[in-house]
Amino acid sequence: MMFRFNIFNHCEDGRRCIEDLTTIMSAQLRDLGHEAVSANDGYITGEAGINVLYESFADEGTISTIAAAYADGARFLYIATEEPTAAGCFNGRLDNAMDARMAVFPEAARYAEGILHLTPGSEVTEWYSRYAPAAYAEIGHASSLVHENGPDDVVPLHTFGFYGQMTPRRERIFGRLARVSGYEVVVLPFITHSSTERDVAMRSVRVILQVRAHDSMPIVSSSRCATALHLGRPVVGEPHAAPGPWGKIVHLSSTLDDFYNDAILASAEWSELHLRQLKQFAATLPPEVCLGDPLRRIGIL
Repeated sequence: MMFRFNIFNHCEDGRRCIEDLTTIMSAQLRDLGHEAVSANDGYITGEAGINVLYESFADEGTISTIAAAYADGARFLYIATEEPTAAGCFNGRLDNAMDARMAVFPEAARYAEGILHLTPGSEVTEWYSRYAPAAYAEIGHASSLVHENGPDDVVPLHTFGFYGQMTPRRERIFGRLARVSGYEVVVLPFITHSSTERDVAMRSVRVILQVRAHDSMPIVSSSRCATALHLGRPVVGEPHAAPGPWGKIVHLSSTLDDFYNDAILASAEWSELHLRQLKQFAATLPPEVCLGDPLRRIGIL
């Protein structure tokens, strides 16, 4: 089957945020024997292909555009990146128009054949299933994305790295790690850098860090961990209340105090640690588990 990822309904910053998701899911779909392409507009029609849209349907004209394509025979699969909450806004937050996005989702879902949501939880599946067949999907291992470390690789110049949104909480934790270890954290806000720049910067570090943006966030960033492991770097993270499958793939410390020591220890054996994490990654989150089974459960395959 042909899967056509379409990002017409996202702004430039939004497109940067979902770039890794598209890269990884496309590679996993190819590993499963399907075709996967990306586009900024246009659709495919008929039973041989399906159009993949990331949730964000509140902007004027978005739903009418989808409805017109649907009337022409386009089929849609939605990727839901956010968590619905009783507060009436995705993630329980009012920034980034999360209330408007959640409010308009039921109307947009009239044109979806299925929904894959990236936030775990039976209550999340239940909410999305009200509007179309829904299943939880993970971001996992794709053989074509693995960067093979070899003897000619340059030894990383830096010890710790992080890419993603910077928040006061992350700044505070990275500052303490720098004081404890003596090494500054190389930080790249992904919205302001291309994926190519990010990849070069993160391969210049020994360990990539997984730190929550806010105290209220319980889950691990699948895209950050998957990208790090594909790039050839291990992940060390602070405790997470809902680690999901990543709890047995990357190293998540028992306490925040332990995190600082664990990160320092990991930097001394980063290459061996990466090989162990990569092996567990491939065994735990292969394409069939991440996408094949969920797509069959919602009737897309």
